[in-house]
Amino acid sequence: MAFQVGDRVEPSVAAHMPEASGPGTIVEIADSAAYGIRFDKSPKETHRWYVGSELEPSKTTAKESQPVNMEIE
Repeated sequence: MAFQVGDRVEPSVAAHMPEASGPGTIVEIADSAAYGIRFDKSPKETHRWYVGSELEPSKTTAKESQPVNMEIE
Protein backbone atom coordinates (compact mmCIF):
# COMPACT_ATOMS: atom_id res chain seq x y z
CA MET A 1 0.00 0.00 0.00
CA ALA A 2 1.29 3.47 -0.83
CA PHE A 3 0.87 6.29 1.66
CA GLN A 4 1.18 10.06 1.37
CA VAL A 5 2.53 12.77 3.66
CA GLY A 6 -0.14 13.52 6.24
CA ASP A 7 -1.63 10.00 6.29
CA ARG A 8 -2.25 8.51 9.74
CA VAL A 9 -0.72 5.02 10.05
CA GLU A 10 0.13 2.31 12.57
CA PRO A 11 2.70 -0.48 12.26
CA SER A 12 1.19 -3.86 11.40
CA VAL A 13 4.34 -5.63 12.67
CA ALA A 14 6.19 -5.66 16.00
CA ALA A 15 7.64 -2.23 16.81
CA HIS A 16 11.31 -1.65 16.07
CA MET A 17 11.46 0.51 19.21
CA PRO A 18 8.84 1.11 21.95
CA GLU A 19 8.47 4.78 21.03
CA ALA A 20 8.03 3.87 17.35
CA SER A 21 4.70 2.13 17.83
CA GLY A 22 1.03 3.03 17.88
CA PRO A 23 -0.54 5.70 15.72
CA GLY A 24 1.55 8.27 13.91
CA THR A 25 1.58 10.63 10.95
CA ILE A 26 3.72 10.30 7.83
CA VAL A 27 5.82 13.46 7.63
CA GLU A 28 8.18 12.51 4.79
CA ILE A 29 8.72 9.95 2.08
CA ALA A 30 12.37 9.04 1.54
CA ASP A 31 14.07 8.17 -1.75
CA SER A 32 14.25 4.64 -0.37
CA ALA A 33 11.24 2.50 0.54
CA ALA A 34 11.09 3.89 4.10
CA TYR A 35 8.52 6.36 5.35
CA GLY A 36 9.32 9.11 7.86
CA ILE A 37 6.73 8.77 10.63
CA ARG A 38 6.21 11.01 13.63
CA PHE A 39 4.58 8.79 16.25
CA ASP A 40 2.25 10.26 18.84
CA LYS A 41 4.44 8.75 21.61
CA SER A 42 7.49 10.73 20.41
CA PRO A 43 6.21 13.71 18.41
CA LYS A 44 9.58 15.47 18.20
CA GLU A 45 11.35 12.59 16.42
CA THR A 46 10.89 11.29 12.90
CA HIS A 47 11.32 7.52 12.64
CA ARG A 48 12.39 6.24 9.21
CA TRP A 49 12.39 2.46 9.58
CA TYR A 50 8.99 1.33 8.36
CA VAL A 51 8.15 0.44 4.76
CA GLY A 52 4.66 0.34 3.25
CA SER A 53 4.17 -3.40 3.79
CA GLU A 54 4.70 -2.88 7.55
CA LEU A 55 2.04 -0.16 7.87
CA GLU A 56 -1.73 0.04 7.87
CA PRO A 57 -4.07 3.03 7.99
CA SER A 58 -4.72 4.24 11.53
CA LYS A 59 -8.24 4.32 12.90
CA THR A 60 -7.41 7.33 15.09
CA THR A 61 -6.97 10.98 14.22
CA ALA A 62 -4.09 12.99 15.63
CA LYS A 63 -6.49 14.83 17.94
CA GLU A 64 -7.98 11.58 19.32
CA SER A 65 -4.61 10.12 20.23
CA GLN A 66 -3.09 13.26 21.79
CA PRO A 67 -2.85 13.12 25.58
CA VAL A 68 -5.09 15.59 27.37
CA ASN A 69 -3.39 17.92 29.86
CA MET A 70 -5.50 17.74 33.01
CA GLU A 71 -3.32 20.13 35.04
CA ILE A 72 -4.73 23.53 35.98
CA GLU A 73 -2.30 26.37 35.46
